[in-house]
Amino acid sequence: TQVYRLDNFRINELVNFALYLRRLDFETTSILIMSPAQVLTMIARFFFKGTIILDAGWPLSDSSRIRKGVNSYSYVKDLFIDVIAMKISDEVILESKAQVRNLKARGFKFRSEPVIIYTGVLENRFESSKNKRIQIANTRTIKTSKFKVIFRGKYNKESGLEYIQDIFAARCDDWELIVCSADLPSSFPRVSGVRYLTQHISDSELIREFKTVDLALGQFGTEPRVQISIAHKIYEYAFFGIPTICIQDTAVEEIFEKDEFYFIKREDLGRFLDNCLEDRDIFAKELQKRSGKIREKYRRACSEVVIAQEFMKIFEDI
Repeated sequence: TQVYRLDNFRINELVNFALYLRRLDFETTSILIMSPAQVLTMIARFFFKGTIILDAGWPLSDSSRIRKGVNSYSYVKDLFIDVIAMKISDEVILESKAQVRNLKARGFKFRSEPVIIYTGVLENRFESSKNKRIQIANTRTIKTSKFKVIFRGKYNKESGLEYIQDIFAARCDDWELIVCSADLPSSFPRVSGVRYLTQHISDSELIREFKTVDLALGQFGTEPRVQISIAHKIYEYAFFGIPTICIQDTAVEEIFEKDEFYFIKREDLGRFLDNCLEDRDIFAKELQKRSGKIREKYRRACSEVVIAQEFMKIFEDI
């Protein structure tokens, strides 16, 4: 196995890449191009006669559409690259079945049916805590105790963080919300009853937070991409066995079931939280039960071992 890394997309780098492919063409039968280097598939198609595998994950144009809009140069450029790259690659790897359906509905063409490989998480970051997750306490019988919920992720249109904060701010007597977002702008309104972790935190600090929370939150924005993508933090939550609240009918349901994660309508988040408090003891025990199921599902469906096996299967089939 050889690894070739481009530092940038300048002409001299692209020429060197083309020359590398010429030499490689006599030594190997397949190459894997990683996102966000989709544009390299065009050079590879011209200079390499073997099989081209594109690990796209999701289209580049999804991000540029959200950031810049559909009338921007960035979106048009990225859309062109996406369409060509996925059409000329022999194999395309995407992050979810929902992503495949979405691209086909938009008119994308593929040489073969795309392969689904989940993105997973770098487990060695948390390996020391793998078997040390503190179980959700079954002693939550004191009516004044709060359940702790964490949202971890970027502040963007998909997060729905304003909506999440409003819901929890109205219920701060019973719920403690932890917002762990390093890019949360200073202009974002802070409210009482919410704890903000806006600085970069170490892995040990993150582990400490994950060990003590009862629930986690997925993305609650109205951006359509929420329906077809699986946020990277979902895998972190699952690694630690944290029951997670997600919007229903999203790609997350391809992995986790209704007796593991909670899937609700976006507008029902407040009602869901209120219903959880009808019997705190029963709810705490349910969280314990779900936690074990989640860790087992993670191990079977999206652990590093499983993902590596899926990658190797692609090359074995070739």
